[in-house]
Amino acid sequence: MDFRIIPYSPEYEASLLDLERASPQGKHLRLEMLRDHFLSRSRVFDEFGVFLAVGGSGGLLGVAAGSAVMLECNGSLDRVGYVYDVRVAVPFRRKGIARSLTQHVTREYFGSLGIERYITTIKASNRPAAKAVQSALGVNYHYPFSYLIFPTSMRLREDIKPGSQSRFRVSGFGMAESAEWVYRHPEGGPACFRTDLTYRVKSVSVAPWLNFAMRTFRLLKGADWKLPALGEEVRFATAFDLSPENFRLLNDLFEYLEKSSIQYLAVCCQKGDHYYRNLLRSAINSTAYRVLANFPLQIHDSLTLDVRCL
Repeated sequence: MDFRIIPYSPEYEASLLDLERASPQGKHLRLEMLRDHFLSRSRVFDEFGVFLAVGGSGGLLGVAAGSAVMLECNGSLDRVGYVYDVRVAVPFRRKGIARSLTQHVTREYFGSLGIERYITTIKASNRPAAKAVQSALGVNYHYPFSYLIFPTSMRLREDIKPGSQSRFRVSGFGMAESAEWVYRHPEGGPACFRTDLTYRVKSVSVAPWLNFAMRTFRLLKGADWKLPALGEEVRFATAFDLSPENFRLLNDLFEYLEKSSIQYLAVCCQKGDHYYRNLLRSAINSTAYRVLANFPLQIHDSLTLDVRCL
């Protein structure tokens, strides 16, 4: 198919936002991503590149982005590439566009930065996408973690005692704390990344069985927690710099976010670790994800991921 790859251009802004709306995420609960500007997710990084596939007539066919991030693995800190926002318009899928875009990001853009190692993240249940990403990016190593989602109206039990540190952690890696998208507890404890300032989500469809399950959950939990209504705009944040010492301060983050009209907080951890065991019972949703890498990465490794990659 005849197309060329160009850097982001403002003339394609409206088309990019239309492509985003046409690419909802999820299966049983489908969520549409909303942004004030397509680059709002990229601008939180110090170094990023956004590349477009355009047809012979100049129409937008797809997009892919890459950013330079820090990654700590087994105590070794390294600068790697992060691939994200890979989208192709429905009529042009399965024509090699996604592969060309992602290879441009990894070979041309990351190559210009001197970066040879790179990662991406993907939902573990999305096997077709994982297979496509693995083929396009040449990533052969998978590292599991989980998203736990909490309504900010909830509060954790006071008797939870912190345990040992997890193998999987999330950090800001020196991100400027004066940035509007960062909030840190006044005691220097846990922080949260204001994901809502980079994008929000809107519910576009909910499986009937999921609504029934949530009503049952509310009865069992005795709390007024519910799924987003169709068309409702949802704002959330992502916790980072959690430690055994500041775990008890999570309730203060919930309070801050609730007062800021942010409905949900995501805590990313590894299945079976102390945080997961203590928080799972209070989460309204748990979703398995994977870090995909083109370098050796094993489940027993100690990994710290940049919160901006979540």
